[in-house]
This record gives sequence, C-alpha cells and structure tokens, in this order.
Amino acid sequence: MKLVRSLLMMLIAGGLAACNLTDEFQADEAKGVTADYSAANSSQYFRPTALGDVLTTPDGMTVYVYDKEAAGSPSCYGRCADDWSPVLAPTGAAASGDWSILDRIDGSKQWGFQNMALYTYDGDKAPGDVNGDNHDEGAWHVVKAAR
Repeated sequence: MKLVRSLLMMLIAGGLAACNLTDEFQADEAKGVTADYSAANSSQYFRPTALGDVLTTPDGMTVYVYDKEAAGSPSCYGRCADDWSPVLAPTGAAASGDWSILDRIDGSKQWGFQNMALYTYDGDKAPGDVNGDNHDEGAWHVVKAAR
C-alpha cells in the first residue's frame, strides 16, 4: 500500500511540474519579429549573403531552422528564444505552398518553411549576417533559396 501511495504521489508531482513548465511559457508574451510571407510577397524575402540567397525577415535579417526540432513543432523557448527569436505570423496569415503556420505553446503563431519553424539569431547584427549558420554543432541552418 505504501508503495502504491508513493508511486501515486510521484506521478502527481511529475504531472504538476509539467503543468507548471507549460504554464510558465503560456504566460510569456511572444517575442520575435513578425513577417508577412503571403504568397504575393514571399519571394522578396530571399536576399544575397555570403552563403548565397537566403530567406530573411522584412528588415533583411537572416532566417534559420533548427535540425534538432521536430517538423511542425516549435521547441525553442526560454533561454533558447533569447538567442533564437521566432519569426511570428501576423493575425490572419495563411499557410501556402512551402509556408506553414505553427502553434507555439504561448498561443502565438510562428512561420514554418517546409514545416520547420523559422527563427532569427541574436548574433546577427546587420542585414546579410549569417553568424548562426552551423551553430550548435551544425544544428542551425540558414534557409537557402531553391535553385
């Protein structure tokens, strides 16, 4: 009986810890840059850099994807999002072609390209910088224009 009670208490404590983590991020206001990658203007955001033509935000900052992230499921929050800001979708944005709208746990919407969440890197200081490419042992990559 004591074993069952102990196991039950551990399960309840674990469940509460998971709820608190999710609640922590749901209370955060989404931080990032908002971009409009609608079909009408999405191609204008591919710009030349030292790595070739890459996807950028409206203000020219390079956009990245994270290889360790599951497709369709943004996972960069907290300290990660301090360095890698999500590229947020404006209200009313619609998915089209390679472009998807992904749900973040804080309730905001994030752009995805080929179902991979999009981010900018805090280490990029000027349009055209590509300092985040191959960061974290090669897990972060620029989004290159299709040839």
